[in-house]
Amino acid sequence: MDFKTNEIVPQVGRSSRDKSHTSNKVSLKDSGGGKNSSPPLLIQNKFKFHLATYNIRTMRSTEHLEELEVELSHIKWNILGLCETRLPDEKCITLNSGHLLYRNNREDNTHIGGTAIMIHKSIKRLVTKMKSISSRVIYIVLKISKRYSVQIIQEYAPTSSAPDDEVERFYDDISQALTIETAHYKYIIGDFNAKLGVPAGNENQYVGKFGLGCTNERGERLINYLQKESMYCMNSFFKKSEKRRWTWRRPNSNTKNEIDYVLTNRKLNIKDISALNRFDTGSDHRLVRAKIEINVKSERNKLIKIQPFPISKTIQKNRQKFQAELDKKLSNKEALNSLNINDLENRISTDIRTTAKKICAATKKNNSKIKKETRELMAKRRNLEKGNHKYNEINRLIKKKTREDLRQYNTEMITTTIENNKNMKALKTRNNDGRFQIHQLRDANGNIKEDSKDLMDIVKNFYSTLYTGDNPEQAIGVDETILNVGSEDLPDITREKVELALSQMKNGKAPGEDGITAEMIKLEGRTTVEAMTILLNKCMTEGVIPQAWQKAQLTPPVQTSDKDSNK
Repeated sequence: MDFKTNEIVPQVGRSSRDKSHTSNKVSLKDSGGGKNSSPPLLIQNKFKFHLATYNIRTMRSTEHLEELEVELSHIKWNILGLCETRLPDEKCITLNSGHLLYRNNREDNTHIGGTAIMIHKSIKRLVTKMKSISSRVIYIVLKISKRYSVQIIQEYAPTSSAPDDEVERFYDDISQALTIETAHYKYIIGDFNAKLGVPAGNENQYVGKFGLGCTNERGERLINYLQKESMYCMNSFFKKSEKRRWTWRRPNSNTKNEIDYVLTNRKLNIKDISALNRFDTGSDHRLVRAKIEINVKSERNKLIKIQPFPISKTIQKNRQKFQAELDKKLSNKEALNSLNINDLENRISTDIRTTAKKICAATKKNNSKIKKETRELMAKRRNLEKGNHKYNEINRLIKKKTREDLRQYNTEMITTTIENNKNMKALKTRNNDGRFQIHQLRDANGNIKEDSKDLMDIVKNFYSTLYTGDNPEQAIGVDETILNVGSEDLPDITREKVELALSQMKNGKAPGEDGITAEMIKLEGRTTVEAMTILLNKCMTEGVIPQAWQKAQLTPPVQTSDKDSNK
């Protein structure tokens, strides 16, 4: 079920205003009710909202819905996920209050199970998609800006008495929901029927150090799933007293457990999670609410900000310390072999990156061709009066020094390019006075366009046509699995092969998303090469690659071979 919207930022309370309403004040009732009304969602590029989940036990009759809305009017909320609604069929309803309710239950016996998501009327214009994977897993997608979207998955896990194959199908359904959407922010909420307890150690980065009770078998299954999907269980990252942590009480008993969780792939955006005691509709569960704050501008800056990284001379100078530090971190082969592919890749890249930051401090690259001594002479010349003898003498010396500096700079660049077996044509381009910019282009009709908006439209149309062909024979398919053709016994990747591949990598290239350069990998030593060998053999054996390797930024190059840039 897909919904289109032209408005990115909602007007709070607008849905309940009549046409004659002209006041600009925000209605407390429209924002959530009473003194606990929800604030506007987008303030100074920060998208703030409250995400909650609640096992309501039943919404079968009208009075249950009415009771729920009365309780919601006393708390701050924007999106509420519901478990065990026991409502039949898949439907999307705009309630009389203006809120949106999306529900689903495909069970043969609709008196059990069922999930739903309720969206506050002030935020429902942001919803672009609603979809159900099964009776236990549904999700919605919200567009919070032109670039970013949020996926919220509501789930309801099988009980502890359910067979293992049903639990596996449940987690497969969640993985399917995560894979379908490419949202930047992903949240999984609901009743997992699993106890994470207090972690025994800090080996798992996806689980914090706070919890309640002991981990059970389903809790261990949830931890494995967190590692597989690189999701964080945010309940465990906030220190809370027991009365603010437990989410379920056993009927007719004082036993309290924490089994309702909020998971996410972006843990820094969740500012707090609590179980609300004052919210009560008669269920044996408590409502769990997360306070989320997404800085849209900050996320954009992360993409365009140039991250400093150590240059090859700095790494070479500190090579022994660099290798010794990495040997301490990656020497335990048994521990590396026990990790899954995603955790192993993250462990290697994190250790390399942190070691480089500690041993080889990144410095800002000096691109000036003029030496410091010559620049000091220029500063001295600025303080002299033109025309006198001393000024003329320094002026002649500056011109001489500038020629010498440029000649020495070009010599060093050529020497470095030859030693690193790099492209001389690229060096010539870098030594130019600057880079040529396209200021004119011909459109499809042959007319020359100079306006920047017209130029962008021409480029967009060109690449859209280039990469979206209608000929099915030209379509390029990508197989997500690795097939072993011809033999079931794959030869192991040896350390010597990894070293050979590393030696063939070019120096001086910008790092990828992980911030690791080719020079950093080459100088790591034997221990790191063996760790990389373990990772590559795991990829070949299991037929998958780490999720981090599936991320890339593709930039279509501008062809500069044709001298006429208008063509």
